[in-house]
Amino acid sequence: MAIIHYIPILTTLLSALFAASLYRRWLVKHSPHLWWWAFGILTYGLGTAIESTITLAGNSVFLTKAWYIAGA
Repeated sequence: MAIIHYIPILTTLLSALFAASLYRRWLVKHSPHLWWWAFGILTYGLGTAIESTITLAGNSVFLTKAWYIAGA
């Protein structure tokens, strides 16, 4: 497999770190936009995690549905 197939794993990790950072900031400030932003980044990361699984392990109906629910 080419290195490009592993890029979604990197974006998943970066989005998880960013979502955690935003969530920690929300715990301090309780500003609603921080929670929504963290939620959005988390769903993006979930989508890239599913994309990684599809690319590396193969596709299925369940993974395709999960990918669409996560925001495609």
